[in-house]
Amino acid sequence: MEEVVTRFASSKQRQDILRGLVRYRKQLRHLRLGAEFQWLAGSFVEDPGREPRDIDVVTFYRLTPSQLNDLRSDPQRWQDLQGLADAQSTKAAFLCDAYLVNMSSPGAALVSQVHYWYGLFSHQRGSLAWKGMLEVQIESADDDIQAEDLISQAVIS
Repeated sequence: MEEVVTRFASSKQRQDILRGLVRYRKQLRHLRLGAEFQWLAGSFVEDPGREPRDIDVVTFYRLTPSQLNDLRSDPQRWQDLQGLADAQSTKAAFLCDAYLVNMSSPGAALVSQVHYWYGLFSHQRGSLAWKGMLEVQIESADDDIQAEDLISQAVIS
């Protein structure tokens, strides 16, 4: 996350988006989903000269069926998860167009989800030209604490 902030915190809007992403990541860790990494994509990472409205985020986590049942049995945690899995809610609360992929899903379902997100994020819509995405780890809060400090210190040029 430090590298992401160093590279992309070039405007107030981008800093606000990064703050939202850090808050989103904090909420994911709070729910104990077994979140492992995220793909970051969209206009936020494509063109630092363009002002994005949000950042596209796919979080890969790992919960077994029994862990999912445990989560469902806690109404508050389940409601919180629903909010973090709803792109409209995450855009409003965190400036993240966010989605979740459970890596413990059955093989065909997992492959289908990864194929969809990779296809969406790896090519531009109109031209189908290759574009980039970033992968960041999420299990440790230390990176986010350091990222928040860097955002606060960032000088907008």
